[in-house]
This record gives sequence, C-alpha cells and structure tokens, in this order.
Amino acid sequence: MTVLRFLMLVSSALAFLWYAGKDMRFHLVGRRVSGAENAMHGALGLSQLALLVGAFFDAGAWAAGGALATALLGASDEYVFHRGIPGAESDLHAKAHLALFIFVAVALALPVLVNHAH
Repeated sequence: MTVLRFLMLVSSALAFLWYAGKDMRFHLVGRRVSGAENAMHGALGLSQLALLVGAFFDAGAWAAGGALATALLGASDEYVFHRGIPGAESDLHAKAHLALFIFVAVALALPVLVNHAH
C-alpha cells in the first residue's frame, strides 16, 4: 500500500468513525435502544469493518461484500428502528452515512486515479 493511498483512506475513514462514535455515544445517553436494535448495530458494525478492512487491504471481495451487507443491514436498521428518532440522532446518521459514502468513493476512485497517473 502506498503512503498516499493509506493517507487518503485514513482521512476519509476518520470522518466516518467520528460520526459513528458520536452516534454510539448518543445511544448511551440520548436514546436507549432495544436488545434487537443493539444486535442489528453489532451486525452492521461487523459489515462496516469488513468494508473498511477490505478497502485498506485492497481486497475487493471483502470490500464489496462489506458494502453490500452494510447497505442491506443499514437500510433494515433505518426502516425498522429509526422511525421518529430525535432530530439530533437523525442528523448524526445523515452525517455518518455521507462520510461512509465518501470513504467508499475514495476507495473506488484510488485505483482509477493511480492508473491514470502512470
């Protein structure tokens, strides 16, 4: 892995991790979640971990599988558990989702940028 690739992935991952961490803290103090929602969040966290690790190690199958699982689990979480949530939590989710999308976009763009740079 090149230093540039590492720096770009880390910088884009940090934004996602920041908002995901804030959301996790919100669940401890702002809105207590059920055991079922906690289980969903655990599965979602594992799928996001697979996505991040796959992107960092240039393991396309892990990144793609993690992205697909994240999309499916994330949509299920939003549609089942997140109806009528407080505005502050909704704002955190929107920012975390956008930050994760930016990470995925960076990870997908890096090989294209490297190929065109040579």
